[in-house]
Amino acid sequence: MTRLAFLQIVIAANTGIGPEGYKLLWLFGAIILIITAGSLRNVFRFRNRTGYQSPPSPPRTKGRSRLEVSLTKDRRFRPQKLTMVVRNIGKNDADLQSPVLLLKKYWITRRFVLKGINGQRIYPLYLEAGKTHQLVIDLALFFEHDRSLKRYHKSQVIVTDTKGRRFKSGNILLRKNLFS
Repeated sequence: MTRLAFLQIVIAANTGIGPEGYKLLWLFGAIILIITAGSLRNVFRFRNRTGYQSPPSPPRTKGRSRLEVSLTKDRRFRPQKLTMVVRNIGKNDADLQSPVLLLKKYWITRRFVLKGINGQRIYPLYLEAGKTHQLVIDLALFFEHDRSLKRYHKSQVIVTDTKGRRFKSGNILLRKNLFS
């Protein structure tokens, strides 16, 4: 309704262009430019939110350990357990620090350091070349701690070795949201 009234004002103003009529045309052009820039900004923000990532560069293997981190879930939506698997596919052994579980919801990210199993600390962990480490993460413990975590959409695990290199798993969809 307001757009129609605005267009009528602009059309009426354009029919009687006087010596200062060009100022109204510049104002109209500036308004169109602002609307176009805002819509383009929203398009790029949505594109970033969908999780597009450039393909990772192949890691160098000479003198380095290569880790492959994967995260799987037990159910399609609202999983109760996540399984983190770390494979050392390099030629060298690796020392792993405590992994970090990320729970994401739009622009909010919560980080939880996973320290061990059944109250026992198992990190830092020495992982030999060609070996696999598996950790089952029970999400009910996190949901008991904070009930608002049930509303988070995505999960990811970051594993850091003692030399400071970070290895990430892919994002896991925990529940449906507006964009998925």
